[in-house]
Amino acid sequence: MFVRTLNSVRFGGAILVAGLSALAIFLIANTIKLTIYARSNEIAIMRDVGATNGFIRAPFVVEGMIIGALGAIIPILFTIFGYILIYDKLGGVLFSEMFRMTPPHPFVLQLSLILLGIGMVVGLIGSFMSVTKYLRWKR
Repeated sequence: MFVRTLNSVRFGGAILVAGLSALAIFLIANTIKLTIYARSNEIAIMRDVGATNGFIRAPFVVEGMIIGALGAIIPILFTIFGYILIYDKLGGVLFSEMFRMTPPHPFVLQLSLILLGIGMVVGLIGSFMSVTKYLRWKR
């Protein structure tokens, strides 16, 4: 019973993460799209002087990655302070001695780097999709 409940929570969490990632990709793509339209004159000038699509795409992709990294800062802070607080309050034991928590210091750093990487990848995907769609449309 307990294992089934944990598996259900894990599956529900995976669906929630996938949905929130899709939402973040959509929001970042729209943000980059607004930036592209604001800079459409500069993009036209770059095309006129012979800039390649990759050269035009690069700054927007970097901007999307920065937006994703900045968006990951709040979850990283919640993870660091929240996990350390829970670990200290519970004494490293969850429910019983059978469920010991991982010590926070290497674990929280590793998890923070993973969250930062996921944020940057989500930003990369959103901005890449938006810029590629614009560059294909404006040939």
